[in-house]
Amino acid sequence: MLGTLAVQRWPGSPLSGAAVSATGPQTSPVRNPALNRRAGDQAIKLGQILAADDRDHKSADLRRLGEESAAAGERDAPSLAGSIKGDSDRADFMRGVVEGMAGRDPQAAANFSLTEIHTGALQADALRIALAKWGASNPRDAYAWANEHLTGPVKDE
Repeated sequence: MLGTLAVQRWPGSPLSGAAVSATGPQTSPVRNPALNRRAGDQAIKLGQILAADDRDHKSADLRRLGEESAAAGERDAPSLAGSIKGDSDRADFMRGVVEGMAGRDPQAAANFSLTEIHTGALQADALRIALAKWGASNPRDAYAWANEHLTGPVKDE
């Protein structure tokens, strides 16, 4: 039986939805893979977000998906980011990844930002996010790490 996908979005909540058919709502993960958390879900959610027209919600959703991706294991985040064609969309996703990592381990987030993100504005932004989080909990260590690893304008900040 064919149905349609009804997507509901509330501020502060992840993208969710339920398949609707002639017989009523279906919440089966088979009909709507976005309802469960298996390996391919990140890519499915990414496709749904990238298809959205609203730039403001798209940006927030990409950051949220980046945070979820970091929680699931940051190893997969760069490959998922590589599948995002738009620079702005990719940057939003990677900011979310770094925010998610910094919430758990700010030093790992700083190291990730330095080694996994290409030099430029996005790397500087990611380092600011990680070091701000780290500096809030342990300013001395964050300052020592920045002094040892950073150069140029990013270090001066």
